[in-house]
Amino acid sequence: MKLLKSKVIASAAILTLFGALSPFSFAASNNTSKANSTKVIEEAATRQKVNINSAQVEDLENLKFMSKTKAKKIVQYREQNGTFTSLDDLLKVKCRGIHQDWLDKVSPFLAI
Repeated sequence: MKLLKSKVIASAAILTLFGALSPFSFAASNNTSKANSTKVIEEAATRQKVNINSAQVEDLENLKFMSKTKAKKIVQYREQNGTFTSLDDLLKVKCRGIHQDWLDKVSPFLAI
């Protein structure tokens, strides 16, 4: 019985070392999207923000969550309607993929 108990303890110790029984392993896998969001915000904080009122298509399309089509539509809208007064004004741009969820993701990279 003692031998069985010591094998169980040794097995648990090995599994814990590899993270299989770690109390944080399950929580970490469930918080993946939260961790990704935090990573994006941290990355944005270390980068220079792009001013949407002076940026060219090339400046915008290099941003995370920004396609070339969205960048073109934003610059086109600005040229036709004047400068943006807030980041929320980007929601007025008619383009597939420009919506509130997208704005929440891209706004840490943008400035007025």
